[in-house]
Amino acid sequence: MKKFIAGILFGIGKVIALIPLPVMYVFSDIFICPLLHYVIRYRLKVVRSNLKRCFPNKSQKQLRAMENCFYRQFCDNIQEMVHMIGMSRREATERAKFEGYAVISEYLKSGRNVLLYASHYTNWEFQTFFNILYPDQLVYSVYHPLSNAVIDELMKKVRSRYGAVPVSKKVMTRTFYEAGHTSRCAVFGMVADQYAAHDRNCCLLTLLGQENTHFINGVERLARRTNAVVIYSDVERVSRGHYKSTLRIVTEDAVSLPEGEVTARYAKMLEETILRAPQYWLWSHRRWREND
Repeated sequence: MKKFIAGILFGIGKVIALIPLPVMYVFSDIFICPLLHYVIRYRLKVVRSNLKRCFPNKSQKQLRAMENCFYRQFCDNIQEMVHMIGMSRREATERAKFEGYAVISEYLKSGRNVLLYASHYTNWEFQTFFNILYPDQLVYSVYHPLSNAVIDELMKKVRSRYGAVPVSKKVMTRTFYEAGHTSRCAVFGMVADQYAAHDRNCCLLTLLGQENTHFINGVERLARRTNAVVIYSDVERVSRGHYKSTLRIVTEDAVSLPEGEVTARYAKMLEETILRAPQYWLWSHRRWREND
């Protein structure tokens, strides 16, 4: 039943996606954004608490400006995700640019899997467009299952449109090892900046001045066990609806590094990305909930 309902929603989304994205942005600015920000006040307390905590030296005016930009980007993400359902490959390649990603092919050809770190920055769903440029590469998009089974099924359909294979975080490790027993190496992309205190294998680092920030270290553990290459997707917003992702090597030899160093490098790169334009990170996420 969930697949049937998700299929119907997908069909409706394809119809809505016929509307040009600039028109959808106008609708977002006039209706969606004010509704979420000022009427529903979607996680407004969390957003303000996070911004104030991470930028204590910013004035109230500066914090409100960041808050406004965050909600605008958040609503843009919603419009863009709907538009993705019917977006052509040509438009996708125009909206998402990837620099330095050709090196991934070299790693795969040499028989090494690649673990790709991503984050909730700008529109993270656009990372799935990577497969359009490199259709011969096997790419797994690791995701955290949503509580709503129908929406979860819908998002899997959207993420797999361009060739990526959605794989639940719950079976990611098993899938990784299964891929290691085949002759075809793969890329495993995962967003790793979510709240992680529930993970007994997490590590504590400092992010944006916040000590004891929990980070999932599953990527590091896999890299150390399997000799996988770890890279980071450094994303920036070029203009509205247009993003650029630049590959940054985290390590080619995780086992040679002290334990926790791979995750620490990711945290440092993530912080650099956020500080470049803080308003585009997902501030509505309760990243430091244990301190609230």
